[in-house]
Amino acid sequence: MKKLLILFTTFLIASCGGGGGGGGDSTPAAPSPIITLSAEPILVLVNSTSTLTWSSTNSTACSASWTNKTSTSGSEEVTISTAGDNAYSITCTGAGGSSTKSITANNLGTFVNTGFLSTTISNGSIPDNSYGTVTQSVSKPSGSNGIVEFVTIGIDFAHAQPWSVGLRLQSPGGTVVNLMQPFTQINNPGGGYWINIGASAFYGESMEGTWTLEISDYSAGTVGTLNRWGIRVYGN
Repeated sequence: MKKLLILFTTFLIASCGGGGGGGGDSTPAAPSPIITLSAEPILVLVNSTSTLTWSSTNSTACSASWTNKTSTSGSEEVTISTAGDNAYSITCTGAGGSSTKSITANNLGTFVNTGFLSTTISNGSIPDNSYGTVTQSVSKPSGSNGIVEFVTIGIDFAHAQPWSVGLRLQSPGGTVVNLMQPFTQINNPGGGYWINIGASAFYGESMEGTWTLEISDYSAGTVGTLNRWGIRVYGN
């Protein structure tokens, strides 16, 4: 009998896993601080106050030009004592470094008024069932910006039916404001009236120029007289 010798050879093939590059550190960098800073109001008069408010993220401490506080958020009132621009800045630090934010608060100048500028009217008849106008020239106080904040009017008049009288004021810039609507219930047994009226509608306009008062009669057959009127402009 023939014998066959069978040799089985087993090959073991070892495979290696897919190649990999070097194993460097992939941790992302910490974000830089983000700061918000505001002033309210941002426009103020000299020696008035403004509130600075700040907040930040990604920070652990802050350092500001107007305070010793190191908190990452807060608010503080500051006095605007210097004419012109008043700059404030804050720097916050954290794991991602530091960031700085700045803001400028502007002052409006010194609070002033023109004084009461009045005119006595000769033969100041109020037109029956119509209207008439009188004017007053205003100059800004020396050293001021000449900007209006508030206006007061004084009016001395007599009328048989005062409730029928209406008053309007026009600024040098052309803005017209109703000061007293007709059919306002006013009465004085003596027959004469001195009325003071204030208006803020001219805010931000120039105070210099000609201010015009319009006085109207809305009742036919009744008459009156405008004896005197005046204006005082407040501003900066």
